[in-house]
Amino acid sequence: MNLSVIWLTPWPAQGNFWGPIAEHLWQSTLFGAVVALLMLPLKKNRAQIRYALWQIASVKFLVPFSLLVAVGNYLPWLRPPGKGTPGILFLIRGPLGAGRAAVAEAGSGRTWIVPAVLLIAWAMGTLAVLVLWWLRWRRTMAITRGAASLREGREFDTLRGLEKTSGMKQRVDLVSAAIPLEPGIVGLFRPVLFLPAGISERLTQAQLEGILSHELCHVRRRDNLVAALHLLVVAVFWFHPLAWWIGARMMEERERACDEEVLASGSDPHVYAESILRVCELRLETPPVLMAGVTGAKLKERIEAIMGKQPAAKLDTSRRAFLATMGIAAVVGPVAAGVLTPQASRLEAGAQSAPQSGTKYILGEIRIEGEVHDREGIQDRILKAWRGREYDDAKQLEDAVVQDGVRLEFQNRGYFKVLVKEPVSQQLGNSAGKQSIRLVIPIQEGAQYRLGTLTFQNADAGKPLSIPAETLREQIHLRSGDVVNISQAHEGMQRIKKLYGAKNIESDVTPEASIDDERHIIDAIFRVKETAQQN
Repeated sequence: MNLSVIWLTPWPAQGNFWGPIAEHLWQSTLFGAVVALLMLPLKKNRAQIRYALWQIASVKFLVPFSLLVAVGNYLPWLRPPGKGTPGILFLIRGPLGAGRAAVAEAGSGRTWIVPAVLLIAWAMGTLAVLVLWWLRWRRTMAITRGAASLREGREFDTLRGLEKTSGMKQRVDLVSAAIPLEPGIVGLFRPVLFLPAGISERLTQAQLEGILSHELCHVRRRDNLVAALHLLVVAVFWFHPLAWWIGARMMEERERACDEEVLASGSDPHVYAESILRVCELRLETPPVLMAGVTGAKLKERIEAIMGKQPAAKLDTSRRAFLATMGIAAVVGPVAAGVLTPQASRLEAGAQSAPQSGTKYILGEIRIEGEVHDREGIQDRILKAWRGREYDDAKQLEDAVVQDGVRLEFQNRGYFKVLVKEPVSQQLGNSAGKQSIRLVIPIQEGAQYRLGTLTFQNADAGKPLSIPAETLREQIHLRSGDVVNISQAHEGMQRIKKLYGAKNIESDVTPEASIDDERHIIDAIFRVKETAQQN
C-alpha cells in the first residue's frame, strides 16, 4: 500500500486531472472541519487565535497536501532503510520480477466530454465571481477617488494622535465624502480611511477615538489583504459551501479581534460599545467588498462581549501544546509520507499517460538510493547499457530498466532478496523528439548470498544422467563459496544444452534452490529432463 495514497485519497482517484482535484477537495474539507472543531475549546480565548485558525483553513484551499508530499520526495536522506512501499522482490526461483503492466484507461473516444463540460462550468463560475467582485471593487475605489482628502481638523488630529500612541510608522490617509457609508479602511497596500461627511459632529471625542482605533487595528493587521486572499479562494472554489462559510467566520472573528485590541489599549468598554451603536443608529450602509468597517456581523454578540466583565482568556500551556502539535502534524505528516514513498512525486503525466505522437523516451540519468554497494558502478553500467535504446513511452523505459537492468545487476552479485521500490520518473530535456528521463530508484539490497552445494539430477527419478554430473557442474563456472551469479548460471545452462545437443539429446534444465537465510547460502539443484532426438 502506498503511504502517500493513504494520506491523500480515501477512494481510488479516477483520471489524471479530476483525481487530484477530488483529493484536494476532501483534504480541504476535512481540514476545515478539524478547524471548526478546534473552535469549541477556544470559545473563551482571544478572537485573534480563532481568526488565525480560520485564515489557515482558508489558505489550505490553495495549498494541497500533495505539495508537502512532494517536498518529502526530495528528502531521500531522511528515508529509513526498509521503510516505504513494498517493491519488487527478486528471488532465484519463479518469475524474476514480472514486469508491471501499464494501466490503460478504458473508455470510448467521448470520455473527455463530461470532464470538459465540468471544467468549463468551473471556469465560468470562477470568472463570474471575479467579475462581480471586480465591479464592487471599482465602486469601493470610486468612493476614495471622489472623496476629499482631510489634512486638518478634529478627525485628522485624532487619527495622527492614535497612530503615534500605537507606535504605527505607517501614516494612513484620511478622506471624507457625503456618502451614507460607514467608516472603513480601503486599499490593500496603501490603506485609506474613509469617513462619511459630518460623522464626527455626531460622535463625542471618546467615541470618535474608539471608531478610529478600530479601523487602525485593521490597518496594522492587514485585514484587507487577508480578505482579498480569501476572495481568491472563494472565486476558485465557488461551488464549495465551506469556502463561503469560512469567509463568514473570518469576518466575525476579525471584528472581535479588533474589539479586543481596542479594549486592551485602554478604551472604556461602555464608550466603545456606544460608539459602534451610534454608527448603527446613523443607518449607514455596510462597507462594500475589501473595505474593513466597524459594525460587522453578529453585532449583538459583539456588544455583549465588549460589555462583559471577563476579558478573553489567554492560551494555557495545554492548549498551546495541543495547537502546536496539530500544526506540526499537518505539515510533518504529508512530508513524512513523501519521504517514505518516493513515488508520490513521480511525474505521472510523463510516466503513465499515453505517449505523445512521435516522441521517443530515452534514459538520461539514473540514481540509485539506499545503502547499496558499488552504487556508482551500477549506475554507470546501466546507463551505458541503455545508451541508444528508445521506447514509445516512459513506462516501458522504466520497466525495462528495472527488470532487465537493476534486477540482473543485483542478482549477478548474489543479492537475491533485493527490494526494489517504486521508481520516480522525472522528465529532463527534450531534443529532436527524444524525451530524456531520469529514474530515481530506492533499493534495499539485503544480504549477499553464496553458493553452497551444486547438484545435478535426472528429472526422471532413478535414471542416471547421460553426461556425468561433474562435467555438467564445470559448465556453470561457479564453485562452492562463490557469490551466486544468475547470468553465469544461465550461461552455464546454455552450455549444458549444447553438450546434450552434441549427443543428439534434447535437454530441459530446471533450477531449484534451497535458501538458508541464516548463513546466506543457496544450495542449487539442476534437474535435467533428457529426451532423445528423433532422426
